[in-house]
Amino acid sequence: MRRSEPNEDSTMTLVLERVHESIASPAGIFVVADGMGGHANGQGASRATIALIAERVTRELLLAPLQTEKSGEEAPKTDDETYKEILRGAVEDANTTLCQINQKDKSDMGSTLTGFMIVGDHAYIFNVGDSRTYMLRDEKLYQLTNDHSLVGQLVAGGLIEPDDVYTHPQRNQIFRSIGDKQNVQVDLFTQQIHPGDILLSCSDGLWEMIRDPQIAEILNHAPDPQSACAQLIETANTNGGEDNVSAVVVFVR
Repeated sequence: MRRSEPNEDSTMTLVLERVHESIASPAGIFVVADGMGGHANGQGASRATIALIAERVTRELLLAPLQTEKSGEEAPKTDDETYKEILRGAVEDANTTLCQINQKDKSDMGSTLTGFMIVGDHAYIFNVGDSRTYMLRDEKLYQLTNDHSLVGQLVAGGLIEPDDVYTHPQRNQIFRSIGDKQNVQVDLFTQQIHPGDILLSCSDGLWEMIRDPQIAEILNHAPDPQSACAQLIETANTNGGEDNVSAVVVFVR
């Protein structure tokens, strides 16, 4: 329905692999951002959010260890908390920058944000707003993130049924986003992953158009991540396509 308008969603897949003394240290970050604040501002907000996160993560994960070794020092060991702090810092950087732009330009640009970073057999999942990250395991779909929205609160409080989120008149009212307040609260947690798992991050334009059982069916039968994304987007459009639709899918091998 919005094919002729600017796409306010942005996505990013960034795969890094550093090999040092024959030891590979691969990492990947996968992000979906859904811009808000009018078409031009929304597109700019999601693009800026993605770019700032990519810059910070690349600097911390790749460039910092290289610079340390170049100076003859041993790179510090990284652990779960290190990776989570890198992500938290990246999201906070993006939020601060958007807040400064809004203050300077007297604008209201903002973006939801969700995604995950994979290092080894762990995924570090982050979320701000009502874009979602799911995991398919043993053919069952699990919503890993919580929606920071009015309807999400109502469901959590038992005041409405989960299916009501698709039709509630205030379903687009969210209370957490990038660029809204100086101190953004980021949901950030660790999920152990196994071969055969599938991870999906998507904007609300996808999950509002496709119910969870249909998402699970598509992921279960897709031969590869690109086919899964294409089918998810095609199905969302077939079901109404009321908003921009974006998805990032990762198969864990």
